[in-house]
Amino acid sequence: MNMDCEKCGSPISESFKFCRQCGATAVPAPSPILVTPEPATSRFNELGKRRRTDMRAFCASCQQEIPPKQQTCPSCGGGTPICRTFSFYIQGSQPEPYRVDFAVVGIQVVATCTCPAGTFGALCKHRIALLLGDVTTAVDPEAEDLALMSRLINETPVAGRLCDLIRAEKGLAAAQAQLKLAKKSLALAFTRG
Repeated sequence: MNMDCEKCGSPISESFKFCRQCGATAVPAPSPILVTPEPATSRFNELGKRRRTDMRAFCASCQQEIPPKQQTCPSCGGGTPICRTFSFYIQGSQPEPYRVDFAVVGIQVVATCTCPAGTFGALCKHRIALLLGDVTTAVDPEAEDLALMSRLINETPVAGRLCDLIRAEKGLAAAQAQLKLAKKSLALAFTRG
């Protein structure tokens, strides 16, 4: 099945990630995805432990429920875009933990956080930490969920952008260290003449 390039309108094979005519990133046509949270009467279970938000995923083509941790639809086969959602609670500066949600549909990733930065649409440190596998501030993290989310996100453009961010941060740290040395050197030049 082919799709059309959003930039130039040329046909693009589903197996291609870029348009052969103009080089634009291939974006599959959106499919109807149904994701419904399990009803929860409380965020805490009977033991007082924080309840994970259990999201269910449904196949975009046949609407059948996808079992947890499965990446293809058992009813209609592979290649069907499936929405997988992951929820984590992060202990931030407020008494109530922040909720970080990731939804992965094919190569698209939607990530939200209830922290102040996240609610204003800014990139927050909580989402970045989870993308990097850092669960030091997570409340009862599910290692299997984090591993599956990482595998799915590594197949998306988000993985490349995360690498770009890491490289930029390392470059910034090196530049800041170099600036500090330059300031010290200038200060010494003033005192020694």
